Amino acid sequence: MRKLVLLFFILLYFIFSKNLFAQNRPGQQVITVGAGSSVLGIALRVANTALTVNGEQLSITPMLSAGYDNALDSVFSLGFIYSAQSFTLSRKNGNYTDKFSIIHNNFAIRSLLHLSKKSEKNDFYVGARIGYSLFNFRSTLPVNNIPNEAFSLYSGYSFQALMGYRGYLTEDIGIGFEFAFGRPYWSSIFLCYRFGQTKPTKIIPKSPNYTQPGIQYK
Repeated sequence: MRKLVLLFFILLYFIFSKNLFAQNRPGQQVITVGAGSSVLGIALRVANTALTVNGEQLSITPMLSAGYDNALDSVFSLGFIYSAQSFTLSRKNGNYTDKFSIIHNNFAIRSLLHLSKKSEKNDFYVGARIGYSLFNFRSTLPVNNIPNEAFSLYSGYSFQALMGYRGYLTEDIGIGFEFAFGRPYWSSIFLCYRFGQTKPTKIIPKSPNYTQPGIQYK
């Protein structure tokens, strides 16, 4: 399945690369900071609502992300992104509160295919993200006789197919959103800042009366 998705994006690249003029320019770089929602977060919240116990409280942070993308040409960019989310269950225990937390960290590289036609303000794209997820557990109760000890619950590779949009409010600053299939999130909103080659290079034609010293023109 993953190979088919990658082949699909490669096919899109070769089909559109000669016909599209995206907001991307070679050397252009984009930094994004955003927050999203994960399927695991929704599932835990639903389960907690259904199985709630007096004195227990579930706290879930948004899936926070920070990413960097570098344009390799006008339609293709490559970058990396980090995402993190925590789930904490608090339970009253006399005068104390016991806490059980799961922290999800995801480190990934991603490639984006930009589909916007002749637009400097709008950037529609599709892409793929391949990463590595770490789920750690932490509790205020002793684990292996060590209080507040963190240990790994699960680690493994992750894959995500995504589509998104960036709209620039100024030349450099914009907002956007993404929808995705796979880990670590299914939707996200973000702020973005682009720098580098944000404008096309202007070629100023020489005057027909221009002559370079030392060269004779016929």
